[in-house]
Amino acid sequence: MILMVLFAAAAWAWPGVAGVIAALLSLPASASGIAAAAYQSWLQAQQSGSVSCTGGDRGLIEQAVEWLGRLVPDLFLATGFCENAEYWILGLSLANWALVAQAGAFVLAAWMLLRRHARAWQDWKA
Repeated sequence: MILMVLFAAAAWAWPGVAGVIAALLSLPASASGIAAAAYQSWLQAQQSGSVSCTGGDRGLIEQAVEWLGRLVPDLFLATGFCENAEYWILGLSLANWALVAQAGAFVLAAWMLLRRHARAWQDWKA
């Protein structure tokens, strides 16, 4: 959701500095999404029962998600384990699709920034 807000801000204010800053901030946001999706895809690719993403003690984030799950279960209720791939679309799990989408967002943001940099360089040279 943060990435979509950054992309919307970059698109809305693109010619100015605020748009460039939003696009720059979208790079680490999408990179962290790539890391999370890649880890979950890796977990799902392992042999069943060999790895698990569950931990012993629940930290502050897990407790907050559980509390939110009781308040708004449609959005926050965790009903499975991250190593289980329950839904498949065109041969890819949801974690795989998230990886593709996050990588696409990263490439798009990098391409737009490089294109802007190249255009600024040409304007400066002329």
